[in-house]
Amino acid sequence: MQQERRWVYAACTIRLIPDQPGCEAVFDQALTNGLAAIVAAEWPGAEVDGKGRVHSAAQLLTIIAERTPQEGQTGVHAIPDPDPECTKEYARLIGGPGDDSDLMETRIDVATLRDGIAQTQAVRHARGAGRLEERHVEALRVLDIHESLRSLSSEEADRVWNQAREDDRASILRAVAHLDLIGEDVAAQRATDVDNPNAYHPKRNPDGHDLEECPVCGLDTFCVQGIDDYGYGFGPGQCLVCTYTRSRDTADEMALDFHITRLSAKD
Repeated sequence: MQQERRWVYAACTIRLIPDQPGCEAVFDQALTNGLAAIVAAEWPGAEVDGKGRVHSAAQLLTIIAERTPQEGQTGVHAIPDPDPECTKEYARLIGGPGDDSDLMETRIDVATLRDGIAQTQAVRHARGAGRLEERHVEALRVLDIHESLRSLSSEEADRVWNQAREDDRASILRAVAHLDLIGEDVAAQRATDVDNPNAYHPKRNPDGHDLEECPVCGLDTFCVQGIDDYGYGFGPGQCLVCTYTRSRDTADEMALDFHITRLSAKD
């Protein structure tokens, strides 16, 4: 159950954008699952009522507020972490408050999250106007510092990879359609006429590359515009004939797959 809560929290939070239709329901879903995971980890069984039903987000915030100290009158409640160094490292990973503080706890902005609930519930239940704000989303994201969650970074990585795959498939389809339109003879002729705009030159362009074979049209017209982060030579770029475009994310994924294959072969 905790794993499911972590996933729902992360999947919803990553995709949450204020002012988008339905963002209020996504916020509520992310918040309830995130808070339920935290309360269940800190005080097992407190996340459910006498009938075994998980409390609402508002009720979970009350439980946290009653059982944790408040930082002055800020409305922020702190949950100490048994491994503060791990907390700080994860906070740095996701760009959280650990970048410039001695973070040793999860700081839950109960006041801001309660306001977020009030704003979103008004819209969800047709009780009038309400507006989800960036401060509500930020307070939601900070929950990820707690050891029961820590899932935003991996979910974001998965989202980037999935988007890269979709973009690459779309680029391949566009390139194939372009080739069908101009025909093989025209494509071959264009290949003989292309100039490499990113050609290597020791002074003018020391980071340049030779044209490579395009994975779609098979012509030596793929203009490389960089190199993958692993250094295996899978460069992002664009074909000067069929227009196929390979993003840096796609190049990095190809390099990672190649790296894993190499390691597997050694085993």
